[in-house]
Amino acid sequence: MIQIICGGYDSLVLTKSGDLNGFGRNINRDIVRENNTNQMTPIKIIINEKIVSISCGKWHLLVLTDFGNVYGWGRNGCRELGIGNKKQNRPQKIDLNNNQIIKKVYLVVNQSCD
Repeated sequence: MIQIICGGYDSLVLTKSGDLNGFGRNINRDIVRENNTNQMTPIKIIINEKIVSISCGKWHLLVLTDFGNVYGWGRNGCRELGIGNKKQNRPQKIDLNNNQIIKKVYLVVNQSCD
């Protein structure tokens, strides 16, 4: 393991080989897509690129790949994923609309969007 990140209800583990595993409450089907029951043991989350950085918010998850792509998923109630306002149960590529090189993803804690 090279990185472990804990969100409000879910946790992600990144391995040296770039595999991503998740576990936790799974309230928004962030970890297991078939149901929203607790995921007590780590399960592999499939993204067809090598993951190099991970981040969890209270209701969302972000990953950065070795190609510089950012994927996000989760509740998205405050549009924190930058991909509209609908909940995303599967990792969705976020279009950054720029030529900047992304090196790491971080969680920035902000005030409520309500």
